[in-house]
Amino acid sequence: MLSGRASYQFGGAMLAGVLAVLAVAVKLVGCTVVLGPVRVGWYLPALGAILALVGAAALAAPTWLRVVGLTMLVPAVPLAGLAMGGLALAGFGAVPMPVQRTAAPEWPRRELVIREWVDVIDPMYDLSVETPGVIGLGWPVGCVNGDYQSLLDARWLAAGKLAVTVDSGDGPEVVTVMVDRVTGKVAGVVPEVLRHC
Repeated sequence: MLSGRASYQFGGAMLAGVLAVLAVAVKLVGCTVVLGPVRVGWYLPALGAILALVGAAALAAPTWLRVVGLTMLVPAVPLAGLAMGGLALAGFGAVPMPVQRTAAPEWPRRELVIREWVDVIDPMYDLSVETPGVIGLGWPVGCVNGDYQSLLDARWLAAGKLAVTVDSGDGPEVVTVMVDRVTGKVAGVVPEVLRHC
């Protein structure tokens, strides 16, 4: 049986290993992790793995070093949060939030999700196929740049087949996007009109 501190170190190392495997798997498969309304990349599990390892290592450090580390870390966390929040409010790297979810016909647990975000002053629209739920996976379909394009419509034609209507100034253009029903990835090449972000 492990002592209290050793069991926390072991638990931290195990958590770091699980998160690292998740980060590598997500990166290799080419999808993103979806936590509620927020889509994050492979980097969040990787960051969690690093923090879990640092936490496990900190338990082995002498008490004076842990106190110094916490003294420096405690004020840094809220300051970093305020800085990131200020940048998001200013429009730089704002978090894409879902504005439309459409369930796929005859394809359980798949949705077409449109997320809107702002790049300084211009709206951007990310389209992805995602699994619904609190924690899910998502695969990018394309992006519409609101600076010189308008997203008019995005819908399922059938399971694995999307129709996206975009106006780039020359009138509405409908593009069809095929999605692999096994992997969730776009099958083939993403149409040019959906690659402007």
